[in-house]
Amino acid sequence: MPIQYPYDASLLLHDGAAAVTSSAAGVVASAARIFDTESTASPVGRFPVAVVINVSALDLASTDETYDFIFEGSNSATFASGNQQLGSIAVGATGRYTILADNEQGGTVYRYFRIRAVLAGTTPSVTYVAFMAPAVVA
Repeated sequence: MPIQYPYDASLLLHDGAAAVTSSAAGVVASAARIFDTESTASPVGRFPVAVVINVSALDLASTDETYDFIFEGSNSATFASGNQQLGSIAVGATGRYTILADNEQGGTVYRYFRIRAVLAGTTPSVTYVAFMAPAVVA
């Protein structure tokens, strides 16, 4: 049985409204999307999630394109400093990908989250939607 992750629009990291053609952080409604754990009803602290990335289009025409998605945490609301990679995945085809992540790393709890697509190659272009689904911690 496949694992299903519930979709909640408030946990959207990238809306897929347009193709991404260079490395960039996720956007929602044309604005940078940084998720603040203090903006939720959940108490600040550990926030384990599944980051679901649905890739609907991918350019591989030049055969040298690469696509990496990095889920980042920070304690800077602007991601100006102190960023931590919480999880990542490289993709090479359309489809659904999942990153399991936790905002507590090495004793530090990161308050802010974002997704960042890192593209390289001759003609990179990717269209994707990314959202978080909270993990249930028993």
